[in-house]
Amino acid sequence: IGRMAMFHADPAGLDQAIAEAIRSGRSIEEVEREQLGYDHAELGGLLAEKWKLPADICAAIGQHHQEAGEGQPSLASVVAEADRFCVSHGILPGYVVPGAPGVVVVPDGEVAQVLKQVDTLMASITQEPSGVHLVP
Repeated sequence: IGRMAMFHADPAGLDQAIAEAIRSGRSIEEVEREQLGYDHAELGGLLAEKWKLPADICAAIGQHHQEAGEGQPSLASVVAEADRFCVSHGILPGYVVPGAPGVVVVPDGEVAQVLKQVDTLMASITQEPSGVHLVP
């Protein structure tokens, strides 16, 4: 959500931040905070709060790049792993930080099945009569 808002507001600036992160080997969040004073997760969390989304959803959006604590993975850590999976498989734009910690590892033999499920889900979302239309 935050990255989409940043892209809408300043696509060239976001492109520059991503390029700098790749060039320097730093995380996009670090570069966003350096250049803008906030990162996309923080912005997304604030937008979710403004839209009055449930608190656990706001936390998952706003904290999805923070390390999970001990015990069960948090919703934010699940969102972070989904984000990494989607980026690494070309579903979302971005880049993957080598060696990034993960909650779920999808075995290579199951990746094609997961990608097919994502395609099916995206097709159903874009055809919802809710008035929301997403372009996959």
